[in-house]
Amino acid sequence: MGGDDFHKGVKPSSQKLDGSNLKILIVHTRWNQEIVDPLVIGAVHTLEAHGVHPSNIVIRDVPGAYELPGAAQKLIRQSQQQSNLVSNIVDDLLNTPKLSDEVKGPFDAAICIGVLIKGSTMHFEYIADAVSHGIMRVGLDTNVPTVFGVLTCLTDEQAMQRAGIGKGDDKGHNHGEDWGTAAVEMALLRLPLTSYHPERVPIRRREPERPQRHTAPKIGIVYSVENWDLIEPLVNELRYELSEKYQYSPINIRVTQAESIHDIPAFIINLHQRSELVFALGVALKTSETFEQRLVDLLTQRISSIGVPGRLPVFDCILVRDGRAQIEKLLECMGGASGLAETWARRAMDTYAQMLKSGM
Repeated sequence: MGGDDFHKGVKPSSQKLDGSNLKILIVHTRWNQEIVDPLVIGAVHTLEAHGVHPSNIVIRDVPGAYELPGAAQKLIRQSQQQSNLVSNIVDDLLNTPKLSDEVKGPFDAAICIGVLIKGSTMHFEYIADAVSHGIMRVGLDTNVPTVFGVLTCLTDEQAMQRAGIGKGDDKGHNHGEDWGTAAVEMALLRLPLTSYHPERVPIRRREPERPQRHTAPKIGIVYSVENWDLIEPLVNELRYELSEKYQYSPINIRVTQAESIHDIPAFIINLHQRSELVFALGVALKTSETFEQRLVDLLTQRISSIGVPGRLPVFDCILVRDGRAQIEKLLECMGGASGLAETWARRAMDTYAQMLKSGM
């Protein structure tokens, strides 16, 4: 792929993002505030552009990044309690201070914004690791999408570029705008979705085989848009296998996209109430600058743990390879994307049928 053809960043959602009924929380740090302020402004402007009313955007600040997860969780819990009638009565009797008189109901999403810049000690590594895991836990524990909006940069210049205030003619890109869009998209996952796009399913000339039909579960497909050129054919082929070969109606297949493979667990949990079987698709290349084996291992453990306690079969279809050449070699051995998708679908249907027989 030539440099001119490559577009860095997340691919825009194919769905219309209407945030007019959403309530969003932004928690930001006062540390490195000269860089944080433009990020917050970028997030707010994008939220408003997606229809979120200014009165439904609550902004709170904390001293540093380490305090972000705790503050976000407390404010989210408080908003959930305020939406409960009994809690409101008790709060009124006890004169408990409320989060806001303007915002009614719980938050639909939260954004944690901060800037970490590496210094001469290990402090940067410890804080970055703790904050990233803490923010992830807030989203998983509260079931409220919580966007990771913390820049972890090696220099001041890197941070300024990512806040859109770089020096010179190239000001860079304000990542706060991306976080605002991600918050709206994640919040809308709570609403009924029809994510099936028949126009993107490959047209086949051959007549598919019609095997004996399994008892049909509702299926969810979560995929990461990272390495989209590799993922797109796999997603389309899996849709084809389920809708054509296994005769699934499109309304029983819910397809959602995540910005990163590390966001996939949160999407799976959101699909838990609406799906009986979930496929998690993604590609992680070890040659990528953002690849960390530790985070991939954590992702695998998290996906595995979701399926067992919730009795929700989750099929980990995330391909981790050294480079693109290995992915292409795998597809060649499997007979292309269609062959790999066929294998995934067959194993999933067989596993689900066995679960039904065992009474799970």
